Amino acid sequence: EGIAHFVEHLWFRSKHIDPTSGQRLPKVWDLISDLGCSLNASTADDWTNYMTVCPATSLPAMLRLESLRLTSAVEGVEESVVDTEREVVRNELRMRYENAWATILPYLFDKLYPDTHPYHRLGIGSHGSLDNIRLADIQEFVKTNYRPENTTIVVVGAFDLADIQELIFDN
Repeated sequence: EGIAHFVEHLWFRSKHIDPTSGQRLPKVWDLISDLGCSLNASTADDWTNYMTVCPATSLPAMLRLESLRLTSAVEGVEESVVDTEREVVRNELRMRYENAWATILPYLFDKLYPDTHPYHRLGIGSHGSLDNIRLADIQEFVKTNYRPENTTIVVVGAFDLADIQELIFDN
């Protein structure tokens, strides 16, 4: 409960190793920005969506980042970063589900779904569930769920379609 949304946040805070230099790279958020891209993400009950809009020249680097998300989405994330992002997620919970139109959702979910159904609770989590999520839990969730067979990649833009399959598999 809440862990998928947590991972969404932490992906942008992850820091990977440059295979050439062996040095730790800046966080993914900064790498994406340096490529001239804009980004957004969202998490629902059944999916997490990452959307990045970049110049076509950034496509190889962006696909490399996509591959890192599937193989090591929270690399370089420390427990202190988890603690910081926990408060960001908690503020989203307050803003969306405690002080806006969505305050009705927990009531509806309680009435619509049995206690054992995953939709019975909010995907963003509760204050209690967020308090109990640790880096080890997040790493295990990523290992289990962030996998190519659970992924759909959509690439749209000004590039040669014949090159995309090779770029995806190379990365």
